[in-house]
Order: sequence, then structure tokens, then C-alpha cells
Amino acid sequence: MQAPSIAVAVNEDYQILALQVAEMPAKGRLARFSVMKYGPRKDERDSVMGEVFRGLKNRLSRSPENIYSDAKSVIESMWRSLPTQHI
Repeated sequence: MQAPSIAVAVNEDYQILALQVAEMPAKGRLARFSVMKYGPRKDERDSVMGEVFRGLKNRLSRSPENIYSDAKSVIESMWRSLPTQHI
């Protein structure tokens, strides 16, 4: 019932460029049981995403042409961290 968040950056050939795991609070129907069993959890998602973006910034030779994500907040964070040509 621990809730991890995994930040993965891949290139167009699906090679992993960066990968980090963050702790996050549980949500939904089982959140109460998770807090009872493991205690309250820190939300490390923003700091871990920042680490991934900083790592990418140092590793990439040019700005990415496209950025895709399953969450709008990730794209907004990426926009602030990496200069991109278009999204």
C-alpha cells in the first residue's frame, strides 16, 4: 500500500535517459489504511521531477523537440526547467 511515483525520461528510441522514484502520500479508498500502517508520507514528486529535469538539462546536447506526459503538471514543470522548441 505504499504509493511510489516513478519519473522516467526516454528518447525517441525508448532508451532511458533518467529515472527516479519518489515517495508520495496515498490517496483514494486505501489511503487511511496506508497512513495507519506506514504513517504519513512525504510528497517528494516535485523535487524528484526537478532532479530528473536537471539531469536531462545537463545530458542533452539540444532542447527536446517534443515532450509528452500523462500529467499536465509535468509538462508545466518541464517547460520551466528545460527550454523547449514546442510542446
